[in-house]
Amino acid sequence: MATAIKEAKVTSLNTQSVSSTVDPREQLLSNIRGSQVVIPDLQTMISHWPQRTHPDVEKLDEFIQETITSISSGVHNTARLRKLKEMNLAAFVASWWPYAISYEALETLALLAIWLFAWDDETDSAELSTIVNDWDKGSMFRQRTADFIQQSLSRNPKSMRTETNPLITCAGPIGDALLKSCSDPLGQVGTFLKEVLFFIKMCGEEQRFQLAHRLPTVEEYTQYRSGTGAIRICLATIEYISRVHATLGMELSKSHRYAWGISLSQELLDDDDMRQIWRHTDLIIYVYAIHSRHNLQGADIIRTNDMLSMKKEVEQSQVDSLIPLLSLQLGSVQAAVNYAVEIVHSSVLRFEAAEKRILQRYSSMSEICEDIRKFIDGCKYAATANLNWRYVAVDLL
Repeated sequence: MATAIKEAKVTSLNTQSVSSTVDPREQLLSNIRGSQVVIPDLQTMISHWPQRTHPDVEKLDEFIQETITSISSGVHNTARLRKLKEMNLAAFVASWWPYAISYEALETLALLAIWLFAWDDETDSAELSTIVNDWDKGSMFRQRTADFIQQSLSRNPKSMRTETNPLITCAGPIGDALLKSCSDPLGQVGTFLKEVLFFIKMCGEEQRFQLAHRLPTVEEYTQYRSGTGAIRICLATIEYISRVHATLGMELSKSHRYAWGISLSQELLDDDDMRQIWRHTDLIIYVYAIHSRHNLQGADIIRTNDMLSMKKEVEQSQVDSLIPLLSLQLGSVQAAVNYAVEIVHSSVLRFEAAEKRILQRYSSMSEICEDIRKFIDGCKYAATANLNWRYVAVDLL
């Protein structure tokens, strides 16, 4: 079984095979409801990967709650405030980045998480947003965000234009912190910016499909989902240089990265095995949502990003996600779940194979090898943290 849908040749199957006389989403929804699904325990697949929580999680929670209140008061949306406060973002941040080298760095990562969740709700939550069903307003919001992010990551303050939407401006301190910490903005900040802009662009693709009559193909879905999940943005923070966020106020050398204190050259980041590690971390996290869940309209259903969130998506008549689309192609929800399980299993194996190869190749260079090992552990923490956190927060996503 291939690790990616694209490689498995099921992506070419036609997701528009539903009748053209009815809404394809409604027809797919009716086919899914009531399906009985047997789900394996996927935690065993990565039970040997590291997992822990940063010791400052309680202090971080106070900061997050205050920040959410400040942002939400600017948009006058009590439902958004309530949702963000109940998501336990402190646990999310403290377990994704338990190795953050200082509390100050952890706060910056918390700001990133808050911005990503709040901004994402504005672009795809019918419950919280007024622009979800308006392409022009959505496009304008995305463009303003892209402009602001590019300006905030620029060292030229004269280029900044006035922006008042708090769902956009709350990203400002993130850019300030990264610029303050990085000695090579073209390389390090450039990588982060590239991932953020890809995220914004793919959110536009997601809205385009959701406003269209037709369903996306699995290939189209996996293309934009690789961006809308924002996983690569979070992985990019593992790399960032930190000189001002050192533990106990100690200033680090330029070779130390933002979250952990590691240094990876661009040549190393372009290494095929390193790219495979990024790719399979992304796949594991966004597909890895399978675990027994309560029933959905009488059906046992899935958990983890796509699978963990499926119950609520179907309740809200949202079927533009991996399992529903796969079920249309493969004939049943159970077949879709089985296929997704194989994707995760294969991705874990391929991740670990790439890990073994790259560590062996650099084994004679102890410092580089140790930095690679730390980065890989950061990816593993991301996978275990996301799965553990989503078991608690899935009903709010």
